[in-house]
Amino acid sequence: MSLKQKLDAMKRQAAENIPPKTLSEMLGATNQLRQSGILNGVIKPNSLLPAFKLRNQDGIEIASNELLAEKNLVITIFRGHW
Repeated sequence: MSLKQKLDAMKRQAAENIPPKTLSEMLGATNQLRQSGILNGVIKPNSLLPAFKLRNQDGIEIASNELLAEKNLVITIFRGHW
C-alpha cells in the first residue's frame, strides 16, 4: 500500500470516527492555515536543504552530511507554538 493510500484510509477512518462538529472545526482550522499563506514558506517534499548540524536527544551534535554518507535521511518538521 502506498503512502497516499494509507493517508487516504486514515482520512476516511477519521471522518467515520470523529464527531461531525469536531471534524468540521478541525477541517476549518486546516483551511484557515492554508488560506493564511503559511504554505508559501514551508519546505516542500524532496527539497534540497543545505548541510546542517543539530543536537540529538543526548545532546551530541550530528551533521546531516555524515548521516547521508551512511544511509537515507528523513526529516520531519512540524509547526508548534511552544
